[in-house]
Formats: sequence, C-alpha cells, structure tokens
Amino acid sequence: MDVMNFDRYSQPVIERAALEFVNSLTPEGEDLLHDRRWSAQALGRWNLPRHSPSPAELCELDDLRVFLRELAGTVSAGAELSRSQLAALNDVIGCAPVRAQVVLLDGGYVVEMTPVADTWIQLAVRQLAGSFVSALRQSQPPRVRLCANDACRRAFYDESKNRTRRWCDPNGCGNRARVRRHRARARAT
Repeated sequence: MDVMNFDRYSQPVIERAALEFVNSLTPEGEDLLHDRRWSAQALGRWNLPRHSPSPAELCELDDLRVFLRELAGTVSAGAELSRSQLAALNDVIGCAPVRAQVVLLDGGYVVEMTPVADTWIQLAVRQLAGSFVSALRQSQPPRVRLCANDACRRAFYDESKNRTRRWCDPNGCGNRARVRRHRARARAT
C-alpha cells in the first residue's frame, strides 16, 4: 500500500489530495466522486489504494467533503476554526491511529506517519483529512482559500508571496471578474 507522508510531501500533493477532494463537487454541480473513472484516477493521485467505494463509503466521503469545504471557508475568511470545528476535525483525523517512524531523507530526519486503518474508508478519511490539516499547518495564517468568484468558490492554496490571491485561477475566474468590473465602469460612464 502506498503511504502518504504528511510531513514531507510537496505543495502539489497537498492540492492534489485535500483540495482536489474538496473541489470534486464542481461549481456546475457535477459530483466527480461518483464518476468511477475520475475517482479511480484520483485515488492514485491521492496515494490511496485502488478501490471502488460502496454507496455507504461514498456517503461518508460526501460528508467529509462538505465538512472540509466548511473549514476551508472559515480559514479563507481569515477566521480561526471554532472549538466545535477543531473537535470535529480531531475526531476525523483520530479515526485511525498512525504509526510514526523516523527516517533519513536528504541528509535530514523526518517523521513518516502512516495511518493504520481497519478499512479502506478509515484510511481514505484519515489521509484526506490529514492532508487538509497539513495544508492548514504549512503556514500561519493558513493559505487555504476559496475563490472569490461566487459562481466558482473552488478551494485553492494561496502560494502568492503576500498571501492576497483571490481567484482559483487568475486567468479564468480573475480575468472574468476584471472584465465584469471594466464593463460595469464603461456602462456607468
């Protein structure tokens, strides 16, 4: 089984796991988790074992996705997670214990944390929630954002130097917003 290492994986893996998972319900209402082909490919990208989720497992993943989107919205607004949100998040990441192991990597020591789960869904929930937690702890304040385009609201990781990125895609959503503002100003004059 592939192991996701929460202490040493790169930013693209964070986005590929937690944020891609959160965005698997598209702004157009398409639920990619229920697309067997897409979800099979996503499991590989997220370092999860290949598995065809049952209806009950899909329901649990849907609930997790809603919860992580709520948390993304909270931190995107510049607020700290509430005590109840933290308690719920701790319950989720505590659903499967982890095995910690110190390893040598590139001349330094890192801690690999491997979830020890009884079922596939426990592993999936633990790894996806753990990936989200890792995205939160990468910087203070967290760089997890929701797109400022109300028609989009996709989650993304703000890698801008001054932490002011507002759009999931500056050339897509950002450009559309600039065009709307320009047209509104042109109509007003």
